[in-house]
Amino acid sequence: MRYLMGPAIIGAAMLAAPPAQAEKVSFGASLPLTGGLATNGQKHKEGYDLCVELINKSGGLLGEPATLVSSDNQSVNETGQAQIERLINQDKVSVLLGTFSSRITFAQSSVAEQNKRVYPIPSGVALQIYERGYHYLFNFQPNAAEYLGKSYAGLMKDLVKPDQMPKTAAVVWADDFYANAAVAGLTGDKREIAGTDKVIDLAPGALADSGIEVVLKQQWPEEGFSDWITLANTVKQTGAELVVGFTASPDEAIQLIRAFKTIAYQPKVAIMGQGTQAEFHE
Repeated sequence: MRYLMGPAIIGAAMLAAPPAQAEKVSFGASLPLTGGLATNGQKHKEGYDLCVELINKSGGLLGEPATLVSSDNQSVNETGQAQIERLINQDKVSVLLGTFSSRITFAQSSVAEQNKRVYPIPSGVALQIYERGYHYLFNFQPNAAEYLGKSYAGLMKDLVKPDQMPKTAAVVWADDFYANAAVAGLTGDKREIAGTDKVIDLAPGALADSGIEVVLKQQWPEEGFSDWITLANTVKQTGAELVVGFTASPDEAIQLIRAFKTIAYQPKVAIMGQGTQAEFHE
């Protein structure tokens, strides 16, 4: 896996683009603007729009205004994959921009790799993406999903006194590409890397490393889950001092926290896989 940060990614991506496109720079992105991942997809689109606007306010690229070609993959892997193929072969964009979610990134990055096009990844951190031997991926996040638990453990160690550290944890999560990866690292599961013979053993897991006992592991379906009160009560009955909730979307995170509030469950620590969005705080 290779890393490249900041504006340098634009230059690297342009160098990897076909020479015929050098006179005018166009960015291309397939994003989940509708469907279950729409909230985050729309925020990515707003960020890309702002990026192009700022570039053009500064004089554009190669003496020309930059443009953004974007499409809605409706939160569907296959649609996102087809749209990346179209951006490369029909729209002939100069630079690809990554999408939201590890599962859509997994599909799109295969197309980019086949076409030897740089694929910058703003929101896809599952090891499934990076352990396939690809050469054109650039990740902007600090760590793979499977190792996020180490960051959480370090944060708690810095902020919580040793005698106040949680002793037990309930881990609940969506059957989602990213959430499954993060939970594997927290609880010490093995991860088989699709398309390879690699198996990564994450035992004993970040929680066990921190002396925290997992008293509940419960997954809910990726689509259509609504029994949040029952889930919240199941968590409450364990008496877990730490709750880890990895959701597929901000909407799920909102529903889970609302359910905890409804049943008056207040753990010492709650770690959520979503929650940086304004919708969650409101």
